[in-house]
Amino acid sequence: MFGHEKTRRKFSSAFKTKIVLKPIKECNTLVELAKQIDLHPKQISIWKKEFLPELGKVGL
Repeated sequence: MFGHEKTRRKFSSAFKTKIVLKPIKECNTLVELAKQIDLHPKQISIWKKEFLPELGKVGL
């Protein structure tokens, strides 16, 4: 078991924003997008929930 632990990846705000907007721009599903970038779809959903309120603050 030892030696097989995954290291936690860190993503910038710019990367998260790009990923959240990508399905909107390209009509991808979250599942398709998650497979493309090797993330769990739930992670993208979490980022989306964090991102959408911020759009309201800037008037978009």
